[in-house]
Amino acid sequence: MGLRLPAGPPRRGGRGPGPGWFPPRGGARRPDGPQDPPAQPAPPPQQVPKASKAPRFPKAPHDLREARVAAALAGVRRRGEEAQRAATAGDLTVLIGYDLRFWRELSGLFGNPHLADFLHRLRVQSWVCAVQHLRRLGDLRGLLWTGHTELVDALAKRDITGARAIVAAYHAHALALADRLAGA
Repeated sequence: MGLRLPAGPPRRGGRGPGPGWFPPRGGARRPDGPQDPPAQPAPPPQQVPKASKAPRFPKAPHDLREARVAAALAGVRRRGEEAQRAATAGDLTVLIGYDLRFWRELSGLFGNPHLADFLHRLRVQSWVCAVQHLRRLGDLRGLLWTGHTELVDALAKRDITGARAIVAAYHAHALALADRLAGA
């Protein structure tokens, strides 16, 4: 079925309503009919009181960016929760997968894909070097870093000082673990 145009008055001599036909404006006289009434001025638009806060739709670009960042942080938080669970349980295989994904997604939020890729490669190489030593320790419960969700929470609150302190603690923990593994 095709599109049907509403039927208007019948065409006379090829003139009148049909595709592409518009009535004349301003009371111009048509040769085949009565004169149209003069056009009436449009009523003034109604003013919206300034006190009312109508919801903005569609959202402003800033709001959309904030929503995307919040959604991305929620995904990073889920990875962090899984990494934290695996670290607490001492499950190295699960921890490595979630930890790498956590840091990759988190570094991707900062908008520099080259730096994010570089840091990801460093983390992969660090895990490759550390995993053989960690496997020798046997029970890893309580030994691996578990601050993933704390970092996401600090970032979600825009607590830069707190986030830096958590990352500094992460680095200190990693160095202490490396020292322990070198001595083992």
